[in-house]
Amino acid sequence: MRREFQLKSEEVLIIRNEQGMIYPLTLVITLITLFILIEATHIYVSEYGYVTEMKHYYESELRQLLLNIDATNDKIDYNTIRNINL
Repeated sequence: MRREFQLKSEEVLIIRNEQGMIYPLTLVITLITLFILIEATHIYVSEYGYVTEMKHYYESELRQLLLNIDATNDKIDYNTIRNINL
């Protein structure tokens, strides 16, 4: 065994054991990255759904309020309002 530099016996054992570690390590890193990406996408989609739902809720509330105001305006006698303002 030819050595260009001296290694401790522990370092030699670690280097010998690393020969089969590249694939599992790459696989674990890839799975963690995919998990983070999927979770970030899920968070984005759920927040977008919440914002859309709240937008529809406020639009329907505003529409209902405008309908109520319009129905109330039909019942108001504008001559009475003019007399009160004088």
